Amino acid sequence: MGSAFGVILVEATYGFTFVAMAAVEPMMANGANPVVVAEVIYTAATDGSDRLRYPAGSDAQPILDKRRSQDDETFMMEMLANFG
Repeated sequence: MGSAFGVILVEATYGFTFVAMAAVEPMMANGANPVVVAEVIYTAATDGSDRLRYPAGSDAQPILDKRRSQDDETFMMEMLANFG
């Protein structure tokens, strides 16, 4: 980065990184097998469809169900409250 702005940016995001990782870490511990995730990503990239969401493991399904059951504003407010 080399500039004062770069240093400020790094300092500002440093604390957020730890907050975000603390929120994500428990999900990762119970997450899908990386091979399963890679296979789903490959399918998403190569299936030629216009599909937008590909669940990768059973841990992804609850959030997709929540997304389908809520309007955009409600879903985003919950995500911000959880991962903010």
